[in-house]
Amino acid sequence: PNYDRALKSVLFIGIGNPSESGTHLLYYFRQENRLTTNLFVHPHQLFVGTATAPRLVGGIEHIVFLDDFCGSGSQACKYSEQLLARILDINDKIRLSYYPLFATTVGVETVRTATHFTDVETLCELDSSFRALDPGSRYFREPYNGIDRDFALEMCRRHGSAIESQNPFGFGGCQLLLGFSHNIPDNTLPIFWSEGRPSYPWTPVFRRYTKGEGW
Repeated sequence: PNYDRALKSVLFIGIGNPSESGTHLLYYFRQENRLTTNLFVHPHQLFVGTATAPRLVGGIEHIVFLDDFCGSGSQACKYSEQLLARILDINDKIRLSYYPLFATTVGVETVRTATHFTDVETLCELDSSFRALDPGSRYFREPYNGIDRDFALEMCRRHGSAIESQNPFGFGGCQLLLGFSHNIPDNTLPIFWSEGRPSYPWTPVFRRYTKGEGW
């Protein structure tokens, strides 16, 4: 009974553009949790009334923002900058939650300190040991014959600088080894997902679909 009552005051929104991965997640989240479609809305559906006297839809006490991944935290910060302020201007008591499935420790802390989200939690937090090439990397705790961390670091630096000059170790320097069935985060090492550039073409193991290109 308490669960059903709480659901009546909750709405779920995906982080980002409707064509991005955060909103892509909503379909599966709804299915797995056996939720009804009326609990999921676009941001503009939060507001009713007029432009000069906006109101939030009635009975809502909690808005949950879902995302598949939070790397540096910059996307969540940018997305929430104006929207959360607008919501809180109308109702400063409303609970605003940000729940990415996967997130780096740095990303989570960035969103917690730089946004108006009430709470920020992730299902799987990637600490600094997931930075593949750092001295504390979990991937090089045991030595491999012929491959060590210094070799991998130099290889990723050399090729990464040639194919993605501004982010040779992935966006935000995250150095991740992470991918999803629907896409590869740009925080992952670009030697795995980049197609390079005309002067330095590259054939990736897993192609990344960027936000600026069609399918």
